[in-house]
Amino acid sequence: MRPLGVPAFEDRLVQDRLSLILQAIWEPEFRNCCFGFRAGRSAHDALRRVAEVITNERTQWVVEADIPV
Repeated sequence: MRPLGVPAFEDRLVQDRLSLILQAIWEPEFRNCCFGFRAGRSAHDALRRVAEVITNERTQWVVEADIPV
């Protein structure tokens, strides 16, 4: 028996493979402007994009919202 919250090697392997499968299914559904929890994207990338939009486009408002599901 092992403590909860400490995944075994097999658990990590299954999680990794399942993550790859789910990414292949869902990644094409996301818009290019979505940055949250996506492979190859980070919060820093999102901030760079926000800075680019504010600097180069006529922006009067910045709105951030999380929509609970």
